[in-house]
Amino acid sequence: SDAHSTESLNLMQYGIDVARRGWLTKSSVVNTLPKSEFTQAFMRYNNRSQF
Repeated sequence: SDAHSTESLNLMQYGIDVARRGWLTKSSVVNTLPKSEFTQAFMRYNNRSQF
């Protein structure tokens, strides 16, 4: 969850439903990756070309 307060936690199911409707899979969501893969993805993102 990316909730910034406990009141926003009820939006988690909405987010899941929207992701499923868009055919997202667990492997498409970066924060579901194992720690090593998440770190690699984060490093690739940080090292991308800046315009």
